[in-house]
Amino acid sequence: HGKFAFYDTINFKMTQGIEARNEEDYLRKYIAELEPITDLIILSIHQGMPGRQSSLGKTDVERSLRKDIMLAKNVTGIDVIISGHAHQGTPKALVSNGTIIVSTNAYTTELGKLKIKYDTEKDQIISHSNKLITVFDDEIDDDPDMLREIKFWQKEVEKIASIPVFTSTKKLVRAYGKESNMGNLFADAVAASDERIDVAVINSGALRQDIDAGIVTKGDLISAFPFPNTLVMTKLKGTQVREIFNHAAGMTNGVLQISQDSRYSFTPGEQVHEIWIKGELVTDEEEYWVAAPNFVTQGGDGYWEFQNAIEYIDTGAVIVDAVEDFLVGKEIYNPRYEGRILVK
Repeated sequence: HGKFAFYDTINFKMTQGIEARNEEDYLRKYIAELEPITDLIILSIHQGMPGRQSSLGKTDVERSLRKDIMLAKNVTGIDVIISGHAHQGTPKALVSNGTIIVSTNAYTTELGKLKIKYDTEKDQIISHSNKLITVFDDEIDDDPDMLREIKFWQKEVEKIASIPVFTSTKKLVRAYGKESNMGNLFADAVAASDERIDVAVINSGALRQDIDAGIVTKGDLISAFPFPNTLVMTKLKGTQVREIFNHAAGMTNGVLQISQDSRYSFTPGEQVHEIWIKGELVTDEEEYWVAAPNFVTQGGDGYWEFQNAIEYIDTGAVIVDAVEDFLVGKEIYNPRYEGRILVK
């Protein structure tokens, strides 16, 4: 994701004292130094767009590896790019501006094998071939020491993860660019944690795994929201609320899921149109208590306006615990869509 992701996605406290620089400028600098003393320049890089995070739902190889393709076009002198993050394998290597681009699918399901024929006299690659090799777990012997350690911690984690919390009548599903029933659950839980809260929002990128219908355990909730984010309450003016939702409408990091009795309409990539909190249109000078994970309120995903809050209270309550508390006494939960996020 490059420099943009460093400043827009990472919690700003974690970026203090660190400078993110334009990778293309530095690649040109170091390629110029390396070319006279090397035969091949191979770049290992972690960028690209996983299809599952795309609000467009596209998973084609060239779209997923577009950042790598553009990097090769903009920076001359890279012979091979071995990419990651896109979770998209390249059965046939891509070529951009003479640069070979390869990647494997995620979770160690594959190994990639790239064969290159290099002409030392012409000082260039004259042919290449690439293939993906599926890795089968039962064909590889486990390391006994590591296996023993894993089994020990699996038992310890299972004591917590296996605790049943509630039963869901439907599958809880995430969404990056629209309302999701999982987002509704998490936002409602946060909103219910304190009677002062007017509205709660959850960044869509924090929701990482769907949950099947049936008995839902504490482990399922942690897998769905695998971050130790705490619940923060902020008092904001209506103008600030609009600024925050305008950023969400820009779709740089997905929409904000919103709590019950509130909704908003927006045009993707542009701006928010109307925002309703507790059934009433937001006005510029009115003050609202807005709750969100501390990652967001500290500027994560580019939501810097939270830092200008009139009041800022970090409750210390962990988001997953707030969801669990919300569901206490609700043995059966019925996930729903309510038209809280309207796309125009």
